[in-house]
Amino acid sequence: MNEYLMSVVLVGAVATLASLFLPEGDDRMRRLLEFGFALLILLVILRPLPGLLGQDLGFPDLFPPAEGSAEEDLPEETWSQMEAAVAEGIEQDIASRYHLPPSCIRADVELRREGDGLLISSLLLTFTGEGRLADLYAIRAYAEKNYQTVCEVKSDGG
Repeated sequence: MNEYLMSVVLVGAVATLASLFLPEGDDRMRRLLEFGFALLILLVILRPLPGLLGQDLGFPDLFPPAEGSAEEDLPEETWSQMEAAVAEGIEQDIASRYHLPPSCIRADVELRREGDGLLISSLLLTFTGEGRLADLYAIRAYAEKNYQTVCEVKSDGG
């Protein structure tokens, strides 16, 4: 309820401020813009009405909620593809930085939504072949610093 009242007050304040900057000479344009502001305020005021009536009027939600997790907003396949793309980028970054073949590095990434962005919640790097000879402590420190997450490093998957 508090968010609803804040949105009504905010839209009203923005409409009032905008009306102060409307052109003085063009009366027709001024009336048209004031009508648009009034319509916008009316839409914001009537927004909870379908929920109170228990009906869906078939109008799209003009102000979708900003809350919720990315897992809920995106299909599982899309979420998995994003994690795979981030993992591939990390593999390429570490391979080029430490002069390793990309085939000897495997990154497993889990993402989480925080605010409007995505962050890496966990990172597991597995090294095989030539990757086992690299300085795994330095790679772990680099990954934790640059990807801002706790990184686990394994050699040969064990």
